[in-house]
Order: sequence, then structure tokens, then C-alpha cells
Amino acid sequence: MKRVINKVFFLPFVFLASCGQAVFYPEECQNYIKAGNYQKAIEISKTAIQAYPRNTEPYLCLSTAYLHKGKLDDAINTMKKAEQVAPSYEDLALIYNRLGFMYHLKGDLNTALEYHQKHLSVSREVGDTKGQFIANVNIADIYQSKGEYTKAIEYYQRSAQFLLDPRDGVLVYKNIAQTYIKQGKYRDAVENYKIAYEYAEKTGDKKLLGAVLIDLGDAYRLNRDFKNAFESLIKGLEIAKAQKDNQLKGYAYLKLGLFYKDKGDLSSAKEFLKRAYEIYISMNDKKGAQEVLEHMKRIEKR
Repeated sequence: MKRVINKVFFLPFVFLASCGQAVFYPEECQNYIKAGNYQKAIEISKTAIQAYPRNTEPYLCLSTAYLHKGKLDDAINTMKKAEQVAPSYEDLALIYNRLGFMYHLKGDLNTALEYHQKHLSVSREVGDTKGQFIANVNIADIYQSKGEYTKAIEYYQRSAQFLLDPRDGVLVYKNIAQTYIKQGKYRDAVENYKIAYEYAEKTGDKKLLGAVLIDLGDAYRLNRDFKNAFESLIKGLEIAKAQKDNQLKGYAYLKLGLFYKDKGDLSSAKEFLKRAYEIYISMNDKKGAQEVLEHMKRIEKR
């Protein structure tokens, strides 16, 4: 089996065809999907699979088109067929990752876990560092969904061994922090958000830095460290304003509202929650607006 590391989703090449056969261009298929023409993507993928049954890209395109059409079972069956004919370890890695994702989407967490573990095993076999990072994170996500938080943290920490990009570091340590919050271990959450903040600084992405600061401030709030909570939340809000990012501003106002609620300043809590609500409404963010309303209702009942 060939062993090409870090294979991408669609590769920039053309499948050659004999006279009378349709040529499959991965980029063309991807463009149909981006344009929302899923039926055309399905048609050219099926034609390519008939002509080149041992090439992975047409199966990937076909499963993606099925997913967009809401045909999850068809997408899964497509990738299972690809699994049977995969010509390489790298192709299997792509297929296992996709099947793990789709079974997670379906709610079959045990089968999803099996496929992500297969992805991890194959990634180790070919020495694919990025693949091992992704597989460990996905396994941790499954354990999160299963409510097995200790196992989730274990696999997030394993994924940290394979960090190549500071953005990945932000992802890992934010996930660890959020898992500790679910366990009520707020001090541990603070420590991991601090690490996420260090990685965010390395990215140079101001919006990402602001988001991590707000998360850190909220973890301080949960830990009843109101001084550090306020400082982090205000810094995050200042970045949101400087970047003119309404989504981030709404998030900061929401967390400041909760901060004042926990401090017992209900008047200030209502004011900041109102600001968050107005921003979410202006952005047509119904989910965000609903979350704010629920917090406001709880305050009114106090």
C-alpha cells in the first residue's frame, strides 16, 4: 500500500479517462457542492465511481452531496463502499474519519468511536501527525458526548502531543477547560483557558484572543474570582469593540450580565443582558437571543 502523508480532501489532479468516459475533476465536484448543485455533484460522482471504483475522491464527493441533501444513511453507505475498495492507508484514514463523523452525527456514538479509533490506528501506521491530532480530538469529542469526561480530557491531552498550529492549541485547551466546567472543576478550567490564551496570542488573531479572554473571564466568574473575571471580560469586550465584531460583543455582554448577576447587582446584570439581546436580534441570531431571554427570566424570578 502507498503511504503518502497528509492527504487533503480533494487533490488537484484529474482522473484520466478512455474515449467516451466522463473525466472526474475533484475541483469541479467541490464547486458544484459550494454552489448548492448537489444533484449535479451526485451525478458526476456516480459516473466517476463506475469508471474508477478504487479512487476515493468520487466517494467523498458523493457522500458530501448526500449529507447536504439530508441523506445521512446514503452518505454512510457510500463511504462503506469506499472502505471496501480503498487502495491505501491514507484513503482508509480519510474514510474512517468521515464515517466516524457521520455516525456521530447520527447519534451512534459507539460506532463513531470505533471508526475514530481506526483512524487513529492508521494515522499512527503512516506516521501522520495531523491525522493523529484529529483522531484524538474526535475520540475526545465522542467521550464528551457520552458524558465520560475523564476519558475526554485524557484524549484531548493526548492530542496536545501532536500540535502543529497554535490554533489547534486553542481548540484543545478550550475543550479541556469546557470539560472541566461540566465537571464543576472551575479552577482547572481557568488554568486550561490560560494555556488556550497563550496559544491564541501566538496566532495573532485578535478576535480569537478576545473570545478566549471572555471564556477565561467566565471561568473566573464560576470560580468566584470576581476581580480577575471582570478584568478578563472587559479586555475581551474592548477587543470586540476594536474589531467591530458584533457577535463577540454580544457574547461579552452576555457574560458580563452573568457576572453582575452572580455578584448580586441585578440592575447591571439586566442592562448588559439587554445589550446582548439587542445585538443578537440585530444579527438575527435567534439562538443567542433565546439564551439571553432565559437568563433574564431567571433574574426576574429572583
